[in-house]
Amino acid sequence: MERPQGHNLPDAIGNRYCVNIACVAGRASEEDMLARERELKEAHRARTEREKKRTTATTATGDEDAFR
Repeated sequence: MERPQGHNLPDAIGNRYCVNIACVAGRASEEDMLARERELKEAHRARTEREKKRTTATTATGDEDAFR
């Protein structure tokens, strides 16, 4: 008999196998996908804004380490 994938955490009753459910999970719903896309766009916007501020500060001060 093939051993299940995952970790065996035996207790007083017997073996308890824990498997990584991410490997058997289904596809995300369209709503979840759209929410994730919005999160990624917001993170990109925030990162771009921080970079813009850092570049502006570096240009104004000549200090390459400004706002790091």
